This record gives sequence, structure tokens and C-alpha cells, in this order.
Amino acid sequence: MVFYHYRGHLEKELEYPLSIDMLARDCRDIVNHIFHPQTFMICHSMGVNVGLKATLIGEKKIKGLILISGSALPPHDFLFKSNYARPMLKYLQKASKHVPLINLAVWKSLPYNPIACYLVHQLGTNPSKTPLPTIMHYLKEMSQMPPQIFWELLHSMKEENLYYQLPQLNLPVMLIGGALDLLCPMESQKSMQRKLNDCEAHYLEDASHVPQADFPELVAGLIMSFVNR
Repeated sequence: MVFYHYRGHLEKELEYPLSIDMLARDCRDIVNHIFHPQTFMICHSMGVNVGLKATLIGEKKIKGLILISGSALPPHDFLFKSNYARPMLKYLQKASKHVPLINLAVWKSLPYNPIACYLVHQLGTNPSKTPLPTIMHYLKEMSQMPPQIFWELLHSMKEENLYYQLPQLNLPVMLIGGALDLLCPMESQKSMQRKLNDCEAHYLEDASHVPQADFPELVAGLIMSFVNR
């Protein structure tokens, strides 16, 4: 198993533009370098867009995709199931550019901020299934990358809009989502399901945005069954 970290993950500052396309090409190059006839890609959240793009521009070396809590639609259209997501994200991104030092300080403090930990715990997971220390560890890892990565990828997801390219995928795809997910609501994944040629979908009733944390054994079992089918 190979874990792929985005460019700039451990850098203090991102010194070059970043996009879904750039990361997808990195991912494709890794797959080409490793080349194994049984290569499956497991992607979560923003990683779903990277995995989809890497497969679309690749050379048919991916045998299957496992896409967890992500969507080919721009997040501005579905986040929190609200029409307010688009102006809210636009305002936050603009603020991050105008006050970069404050933005960086807030970003770095995420794992130590009880309000941030609480909100991510409540909105990102099923808090009765996923312990708070798991969220704190996640935020610690996230805070190690420059905040520009998050904002640039968010913008790039809007620009790419891979939704209408989904029918070009001629490989098995498994979607896993949570019925309680507000960050990537189940409806956005079901719209993807209708566009895919070979799709197996599992929507977990008590799971949220990170079903692999809420129900690790169940999700692992679904992945293994898909890979071995």
C-alpha cells in the first residue's frame, strides 16, 4: 500500500500554484512508476477529485477506484446542503489572502483549539462512534500543511468540475458515503452514481464524512470485497 501526500504537505509555505490537475499528474506518475496490474486507488474527500482526474488522464493502469465521501461536483454547490456555501467560501478565501499571518496562526492552532475540534468532531464524524483524540490527530496532520493548499484545491475543484467526464471512466468504481455527511451530502454522491458506467455504492446510515473512522471494520470489509471481486 502506498500513501500519497500532496505537494507542499510539510513545507512552511507554498511557493507555487497548486491544482487538482497538478496533483493528479503526480499521482499518475506514481502509478506509472510502481506499475502493478492490480492497482486500486482509495480516495477520500478532496482526494476523490485527484483520483478521478488521475484516472481520466492516466493510461488505463488503474483497475478500480474506491471513492469515499467525495464528489465530482464543485463543493460550493452542495456543502452543508446550503446555498450559503458559495458566498461563505468566497469570503473566507478572500480573508485568508488579505490577512495571511492571522490565517496561518489560526490554521496552525487547529489541533489545540477546542472549538475547532468540537465542530470537526460533530460535523465530520458520528461523535458516538469516532473518539475525539482521532479528530485531534487529524487536525494536527492537517495543520502541518500550508493553508494555501486547502484554499487552492477548493478553488481548483470548482474550476475542474469533473462531473460530466464521469461516463468516460470504464472501470469499476465503489462509492462509500455517510447518510449524516453534511460536507459531502449523500445526494451529491448519488448523482455521481447515475453518471458512472460500473458503480457499486454503499451509503452507511449512521456514518458521517469519515465513515472509515466511524465504522473501520465495515469499510475495510467493503473495500476488500470490492478489490477481490
